[in-house]
Amino acid sequence: MKTSLASSVTRAVIFAIVCTPALRVSAQNLPDNPKPGQPIDDMKALAAKPTPKTADGHPDLSGRWMVPNTGQGGLRGRVDGNVHELIYGIPVTGDVSTDAAVSAELIRKQEERAKRAAANAPAYKPEFQAKLAEVQKDTNHSDPTTYSCLQGGVPRMGAPRVILQAPGQIVLLYPGGYETPDPYSTYRAIPMDGRAHRVVGTDYDNNPMGDPVGHWEGDTLVIDTVGFDDSTWFANGGYFHSDAMHVIERITRKGDTLEYSATVEDPKMLIKPYNMNPNGPLVLKKGGANDVVFNDDLPCDLSDSAHDFRVHADRKDTTN
Repeated sequence: MKTSLASSVTRAVIFAIVCTPALRVSAQNLPDNPKPGQPIDDMKALAAKPTPKTADGHPDLSGRWMVPNTGQGGLRGRVDGNVHELIYGIPVTGDVSTDAAVSAELIRKQEERAKRAAANAPAYKPEFQAKLAEVQKDTNHSDPTTYSCLQGGVPRMGAPRVILQAPGQIVLLYPGGYETPDPYSTYRAIPMDGRAHRVVGTDYDNNPMGDPVGHWEGDTLVIDTVGFDDSTWFANGGYFHSDAMHVIERITRKGDTLEYSATVEDPKMLIKPYNMNPNGPLVLKKGGANDVVFNDDLPCDLSDSAHDFRVHADRKDTTN
């Protein structure tokens, strides 16, 4: 009976992948997974702190911004040689009753996430439904970024992890490697001098990062980006876009917290705008000088098979 139950638990909730030195185990939207034993962050207290201002009177967004420990846990698992068994929540213990309880909770959370994702899925026009279904059959291989050297995509890359603020310009830094869809670190420079978007085809070519311009709406930084090509996804799950995509991102500092949200419009492909944050903005906490948010980038050379991320799109599921 124990053997049967353990087998069922394993098949239901644990996926095993054969790890190689460059393998990226992606816990998307769970960067900086808090370590067990870390104190829970009081986000209300952090937000209640005074918000520093720059000389021009705007909120000072500069600094390192970290994912807080809310006590929800992150991606955990057990390592056995070159096989990593991963679950969401706590490590697999090997105890049947404990792991069965973890399994039930994991299944419940997966079902809740699936319902939320379905309720907030981008609304594609009918003529793009077949393409979406085909892409979503195997997102490991259709993903243009995670297993390649392409840009992560806006706003898929999410909130910046370091912000550098200066008169007339704000620079946003994003980590690469294990935390994000990007295989390497990148940045975006946001003009804040009131300029208009550049003219595509005249002084600017469409590209994965688009052409951003920024302005302030009260204490909120608003980043308006157009001029994309169609090489990226705007969100996890196979959500492709056209060169007509228009992205609005909002960043607000409240005390020692940072709120981030984004909206996507694509009149060629989407029936209506897509809200990346239907349950409220992503909230980060201010990091200290010793908080490291950037790891060494993974090698990115598709001409060298040892550094070709695409080979890692093939996971070996040893539970089947």
